[in-house]
Amino acid sequence: MQICVLGSGSSGNATYVETEHAKILIDAGLPFRVIAARLAELGVLADQIDAIILTHAHIDHIRSVGTFERNFGTPVFAPPETRKVTMEKLGDYPWNFYQLEEKLNDLEIVSFPVPHGDRRSAGRPLNFILISKGARYAHITDLGTHTPEMLELVRGAECIHVEANYEESIVASKLRDPAHAEEWAYLEWVASSRGHLSNTQCSEFLSMVATQDTRHVFLAHLSENHTQPGKDNNSFRIARRQVTRHLKNFGLKPEIHRTYRRGATEGRKSDAVRI
Repeated sequence: MQICVLGSGSSGNATYVETEHAKILIDAGLPFRVIAARLAELGVLADQIDAIILTHAHIDHIRSVGTFERNFGTPVFAPPETRKVTMEKLGDYPWNFYQLEEKLNDLEIVSFPVPHGDRRSAGRPLNFILISKGARYAHITDLGTHTPEMLELVRGAECIHVEANYEESIVASKLRDPAHAEEWAYLEWVASSRGHLSNTQCSEFLSMVATQDTRHVFLAHLSENHTQPGKDNNSFRIARRQVTRHLKNFGLKPEIHRTYRRGATEGRKSDAVRI
């Protein structure tokens, strides 16, 4: 199985997963031209995508789903609640929407609910474990908090994609600063159980699920690279340092990979890893 995070963050999310007999996207929230260009760097054409599976219906996860559907008839897999919100946001034309299946060619898909967002704006948020030839990839992002079911399903995955959205000290400082008063409601939501995971929460989560079998970790949905630097609530350097130090306490040293947010710079795709 090959995994490459084409983009991650509030400006757009898309992850490419390839097996011997399947090419899929988890989310298509980047502009279509960006997704197509980054797929091309991997030697893949956009019309070769067999399916898109959606985590939820926030626009940074669904932005280009309609373009894939209209241009190529790409099947889109999502629960009914997420389909409904997606159509409300992108238009109610004929869609190739399907109920998420447990098998797509040689790819096994295990889905589970997460507490992120709300039904009105997000539909029914899910995350996924993808399995092929015994190798497991855990796609864990846009959480707010973890659940016992999630811990059990993710534990020991060879590759874990997990959000490290914000540094707690930065957000706490902004919530005390009247200069950031316009952001307070948003920042309070980010730090809530329906928002995102902090660096500390990400580190603690990984210490509960990573094992010696875990070779790769993608740090995702980093709040960095905004056009206004004052809106950055994290950096890869800070997140990697905290996660690495924490995991060393448990004798764990997976390779930590950066994901990229579009903003002040266009960003780029992540490393492509094989498990």
